[in-house]
Amino acid sequence: ANESVHNNNYNNDTSSNNSTSAASFTGEDSPTDFAAKRATQITCDLYRHQVWTDERSIHILATAATHPSPSVMSRALRFFLNIEETMAFDKKSSEEDQWHGVQKVDLHLHSKKTKSRQRMVEKQLKNRQRKQNEREGKTIAEREDKGVEASRKLFPAIELLNDAQGTCEL
Repeated sequence: ANESVHNNNYNNDTSSNNSTSAASFTGEDSPTDFAAKRATQITCDLYRHQVWTDERSIHILATAATHPSPSVMSRALRFFLNIEETMAFDKKSSEEDQWHGVQKVDLHLHSKKTKSRQRMVEKQLKNRQRKQNEREGKTIAEREDKGVEASRKLFPAIELLNDAQGTCEL
């Protein structure tokens, strides 16, 4: 899963995605529970990292939701119920990591003061101030848009299914 995420960060390699997706789909029909569990977990992780957000990957998970093994079925159902919160948490934690990286400014307190180091410190301070202003602007906008956020789609993965009602009734 990590390898596919890494490959898709630089280029969207559809041939590798299709072959991995086909392997995951055949893993769902496997007689061993391990292959089905692993295929379901990989598909969940790749959807979470927004590598596979197509109907085929959702169909793999819908098939897993009707699997005879309770562990495979529960993993697929948990995906459909919790994917939005998981993706929101991942997005928030990545934004926090970026903020902590920008927050550090090397003032060169114990090194020789040169013009180039002074320019670097000024640039870092300016960049930190700009990022802080952007972050505060997003926070204010989020407070004002809570009504819009509440009205957005609640279960985006379920909406990609062809027959969501029929799948849920099974």
